[in-house]
Amino acid sequence: MRPGASPPALDALLGVMADDGLRRIRYGATTTMASSELAASASFARLVDLAAPDDGAPLSPSALRVVRPLGFGGFSRVEQCALPERAATPSVPAGPYALKRLERPPPDADADADAPTPATGAMTTGCARAPEAAADVPAFDGISLLAEGALLKALRHPNVLRCYGTVGPSALLLELAPGGCLAGRIARRDYGAREAVRWLAAIARGLAYLHEGLNGIAIAHRDLKPSNVLLGADGEPKLCDFGLFTPIRREAPTATADAARGTRSRTLAPLTHALVSPPMPVARAPTPTPTPVRARARHLTARTGTVAYMAPELFRLEGAYTESVDVFALGVLGWELVAQRRAYEELPCGAEELGEMVASRGLRPKVPHSWPAQLAQLVRDCWHADPAARPTAGGAALQLRALLALLDEATRDLRMPLAPGAGDAAFGQLAGRTSPSATLAELEHHALPHAGDTAACADGARAPPLGASGAPSPKAGEKARVTKRAGGAPSACCAVS
Repeated sequence: MRPGASPPALDALLGVMADDGLRRIRYGATTTMASSELAASASFARLVDLAAPDDGAPLSPSALRVVRPLGFGGFSRVEQCALPERAATPSVPAGPYALKRLERPPPDADADADAPTPATGAMTTGCARAPEAAADVPAFDGISLLAEGALLKALRHPNVLRCYGTVGPSALLLELAPGGCLAGRIARRDYGAREAVRWLAAIARGLAYLHEGLNGIAIAHRDLKPSNVLLGADGEPKLCDFGLFTPIRREAPTATADAARGTRSRTLAPLTHALVSPPMPVARAPTPTPTPVRARARHLTARTGTVAYMAPELFRLEGAYTESVDVFALGVLGWELVAQRRAYEELPCGAEELGEMVASRGLRPKVPHSWPAQLAQLVRDCWHADPAARPTAGGAALQLRALLALLDEATRDLRMPLAPGAGDAAFGQLAGRTSPSATLAELEHHALPHAGDTAACADGARAPPLGASGAPSPKAGEKARVTKRAGGAPSACCAVS
């Protein structure tokens, strides 16, 4: 496929998913994959063909041997499996894969955590279980999974996870990414500053391909977050979990790229609703909205996405939006990678409160003064409240590539080889520090202002004083918290950008 080309399979997928009848079935409140209406749909039959392996028929679950669990998604389980030589086909060679099948995770499952590995937990072996019977699979989940498989089969990029086709009626055979998800790496804090910037640059390249590399069609991921980025065998980040993607067709695009910010003027056609939730909440959301959890607010909502990474225009449900919602999420994800912590984790508020503060009050994670100015400005630009002021994904990738070059140059100036710690020292030097101790360990208290900062909330509320460690000082009396005013609107004592 030549660069910039729109794969024929992608055009076919968008045509299938634009069918009003299939959309009506997909968003039906009680429709399952056993629906007679679905069985009679020519568009659904075409979708099944597009998601199948290139050889035609789906693989049988009995052909796969499950090695170990890898994790859970919003409505799926992912396991490592092996395909033996006897079951291999020309389009699906023998080897290790990841199997994604429809299954509701247990109530206590953490989708952001890596599953046990052979070194830390028990392995499971045996034939792959058959995915849920079609009668038990909600139509929304089944159609979304097939659409995700057909999309990933049509795309080819080193930073996008590859799909080899369907297994049975409701499972996908995916490229195995043995490095786990970035959420696990953030939790373990086992990487350096340069690695964080390198990962972020690769993620931006993958987004740029989705947004700009398909000849007039932009694919918005709409759920970019650390648990949806995996590390391949070569260490390259891979965008995954495209169950909430939506296509956006452009009319007369103009590429007046600004080299400094990577912005672009463009005219977009009305949002193609082929894969988009209806603009108003429907009786059945893509996934059940769970009880709000403390501050992390990382669960999907009817707004389509994960609140902690959700752009204001997406949270407010104010009409159409563009692929720049992914750039907003890139800013939050980038902050988490470099800070080695989760955004907003100190705030004891639920998803609705957090989303409202981000969308209407300008709440953002605190960017420390110890970051290089280039990186700090890029992160702020990415999560700008105005979508038109955000850089494109391609522009962000260029800026991050330039920052990597500066880090390497600073490392050479320090006469240090590219070894553990060298990139962190260069990171500190770019921020005006020369001590090799300027590592990521110094950057771990940014969700709230540093002592002496005068950051205020959008409504004028002042942040509480903080101790040197970044935690509230004893004088503050307690953690920064979300309070309620007489009118019921949340007020946050936390930093804003």
